Amino acid sequence: MFDDFKRIAYGCATPCGYAVTALTERGLTPNFHTAALENGNDRVHLLGHSSYRIIAFANPREDYSCELSFRDLPVIAEALRQMFPDVTIATVEELSRPVTKTELELLDRAEIEQVKYWKPVTVGELAFNWWD
Repeated sequence: MFDDFKRIAYGCATPCGYAVTALTERGLTPNFHTAALENGNDRVHLLGHSSYRIIAFANPREDYSCELSFRDLPVIAEALRQMFPDVTIATVEELSRPVTKTELELLDRAEIEQVKYWKPVTVGELAFNWWD
């Protein structure tokens, strides 16, 4: 999946005027890959879920912070939709929604235990996290 994520990051960055300045593969934590994108005026992180073909955008975070500030980037999102139609682009509105019972029913037993412990409030916290 990381090779796919790199292909997606470079595929959308260059045509949109961004450069990929760093790539980080998921580890034990976080559960997502990250690509730092810059265009001189803007810095953004492209987040790729490690198990599902879901992409989100976030502002760069402070060192040692686990808090994500999601954002929408319509130009890059549209380029992604055209180049990679099988990838889901998560919006700020979707990621800010409260977690529902229906979403929790899709999780396996280990994930449910993590949810009980970490108590994510939003879909973004559930989908992109640093749980171990």
